[in-house]
Amino acid sequence: MTSEGKGRRELERDIGELHRVETHAAERRLALTAALEQLDDGGVDGAGVTRARTKMSSRAARRAARTASQLARMPGTAAALAEGRITVEHAEAAADAAERTSPEAVDAELVDDAAALPADRFARRSREWAGSKERLADQQARHDRQRSLREARTGTGEEGMRWFLLRVDPTTGAEVEKTWQEEVERLWRDDGGRDGTPDEIRTPAQR
Repeated sequence: MTSEGKGRRELERDIGELHRVETHAAERRLALTAALEQLDDGGVDGAGVTRARTKMSSRAARRAARTASQLARMPGTAAALAEGRITVEHAEAAADAAERTSPEAVDAELVDDAAALPADRFARRSREWAGSKERLADQQARHDRQRSLREARTGTGEEGMRWFLLRVDPTTGAEVEKTWQEEVERLWRDDGGRDGTPDEIRTPAQR
C-alpha cells in the first residue's frame, strides 16, 4: 500500500484499513500469547517469548502477557480489538480494570465505552469504574462480616421478666426495629394507651 499520488480521501481510507489490520494482528498475537501461557510445558513463558520474538522491552512484554491473560476471558473485548473498534491501549486499560474486578464484569459493562472513547479517556473511565466496583465490594464485605456476627439470646430476669438480646446487621436491624415499634404501639394501645406516644409515662388509669 503506497501513499504516492493519493489525495486526502484515499490516505485517510488507507490509514483506517491499516489500523484494522494492525488491531486484528494484535488480537491474534495476544491470543497466541495466552495459549502459550496455558501450555504448562516448562518452556519460556508468554512474556519471554514475546520479548524474544518481537524485541519488545521487558516491561512491554510483561504488560502484553498480562493483557493477553485477561483478554482470553473477555471475548467481547477481544472481538472489538480484532474488528478495529478499539486499540491495544483500550485492551490494556480493560485488562487493568479486569485485574481489579473481574474479566466478566469488564466485558459486560465496558466494551461499548471502549469503542466510543479515545484510549486516554477510556483509561480514565475504566479506572473510575473499577474504583466504584471496589467500593461496592468493600461495602458488601463489611455487610457480610456484620451478618456473620449476628446473634440472638433470650432469658428470664428478676420477677420472671423475659429479656431479649439481639445483634444484627444494619439492614436487618432496620426491618426488626420497624416491626418492634409497630408491636410496641399495638401493645401500648391494647394496654389502655390513647393520646400521646408509647414513650410517654402512662397514668395509673392508662395502666
